[in-house]
Amino acid sequence: MNISSYLTKHNPFTQDVLYTHPKQNLMDLVKAIQLANKAYSEWKNSSLDDRLQLLEKIKAQYVLKKNEIILSEALDQGLSLDFTARANYQIGLQLLEQFKTELTSHRDLAASDKLFYASGVVAVILSWNLSNRLFIQKSIAALMAGNTVIVKVSSIAISTALQWQEILHLAGVTEGLIQFVISDATDFKKLLVTHPGIKAVTVTGSLATCAAILKTQNEVAEPQFKKIQINGGTKNTCVVLDAPDSKNTQKVMETFLIGQGQLAWNSARLFILEKFQKEWIQALEDSFCDLKPSNSVEDRSLWGPIVKIHNAVKYNDYKKQAVDDQAKIISAKAESVGSQFVPPLF
Repeated sequence: MNISSYLTKHNPFTQDVLYTHPKQNLMDLVKAIQLANKAYSEWKNSSLDDRLQLLEKIKAQYVLKKNEIILSEALDQGLSLDFTARANYQIGLQLLEQFKTELTSHRDLAASDKLFYASGVVAVILSWNLSNRLFIQKSIAALMAGNTVIVKVSSIAISTALQWQEILHLAGVTEGLIQFVISDATDFKKLLVTHPGIKAVTVTGSLATCAAILKTQNEVAEPQFKKIQINGGTKNTCVVLDAPDSKNTQKVMETFLIGQGQLAWNSARLFILEKFQKEWIQALEDSFCDLKPSNSVEDRSLWGPIVKIHNAVKYNDYKKQAVDDQAKIISAKAESVGSQFVPPLF
């Protein structure tokens, strides 16, 4: 086996190999685009009843594979089963139900003098975190609007593609309606943005990824009038107006720590009322004192592993900057933790 032609996924908790998967090349992507355009020529004329029937079949298979989806997503992303179930799987199910409601409403209530057209082949570029949820939000929505879809999953979260390939097959989704491409080559993203056979692109990723795609679009794809939607990673502010108690302290800790700051909704700043400052500092110190690294997906500890190991370098840079700025640091204990863990800090 040529190791360079395979992607290897490690268990974030133990660093054991979870699986290997072959990389695809640019010719594979070109063939996928051709197949997607062929499938679009028929799918664009599908009725809303046809799409609703297909959506029901997809939802049924999604429900049947609930436990498999939750386990594979949790392992890929270094998260607990509990969090993955409620923030990833369950939100995905709610989205599927929402799509059904919207399609039904559009079928029954849409004005007869308005015509709606699909765009064509849509490229969906996903980030690694909560990718099952993002896949449904982006890809199934595009499919239900009459488009065909090519999905570039993150090389860190391949299980999303593996699970959904089976779901779509069992649901009877026609070949070419939704395809997955798996590669860590930067040329893949560039071709997805620039290829004239792709009419729209939706991207979820880091600021660096989004900036690179915007640059490519500006240089190459702009003359094509291609639709591009970008959701860039950012960090949010957590505001608490009350004194700390066990409930709100747990919520604050979760927004900062789940995914070690690698999830798009993570908080980066905490604002509190000055009169509660001492109480909050004490509450955070107590929480960190009791914090232990999570050792598996069954563990509900908020201190999870870093999925991208090179982020440990960024962590050290941030910590050094805080020390240089003479900031007060509240940190978990770092004794005897593996290289996949860094002590979370405020």
